[in-house]
Amino acid sequence: MLRPAAVMTALLCSTGVIAGIWDPDPAVRHELSAPHEALQPPTPSEERWIASLISNLKRGGANPKYVYRFARSSATYRVNGVVTHRAVFVKRDNPAVFLIMASGYAEFVVDFSSHQVSAGAFGGSIFVPKSARFCVVVIDRKYGTSGVPVEGGGNNPTFLDNIASWY
Repeated sequence: MLRPAAVMTALLCSTGVIAGIWDPDPAVRHELSAPHEALQPPTPSEERWIASLISNLKRGGANPKYVYRFARSSATYRVNGVVTHRAVFVKRDNPAVFLIMASGYAEFVVDFSSHQVSAGAFGGSIFVPKSARFCVVVIDRKYGTSGVPVEGGGNNPTFLDNIASWY
């Protein structure tokens, strides 16, 4: 029987960048409205949770070399104009970067500073506590937080002020 630590080690070592290209679908329009957010510093309990996570990963044999911290965002994510209830997180050390979550993985990474939207996995594992007030991306190699670039047509993706849209 596999131990959870062994499974996590295998997961961290095996989640590479998804190769391929974005396959745009003009019938499905995505939009992220991200107002400027004054991020609060992490709470002591958040710091303890992250320290415990990293300690457990190391004890299990993983190499959590890069740890990216995200706070829950007040940004709004819409698909075809309809607000979704997917969790959106903003990067603590770069509030121009957002993760849009879908069933435990980052469906999209939106970077307002570079005007890029990425889809799919990006070489790491995401950990979200039960409270879902924050999340942590742990990567064993320096990939950063990006994935397969969303491209298609002349104006896809489009960035205007604090709104990103793509198909």
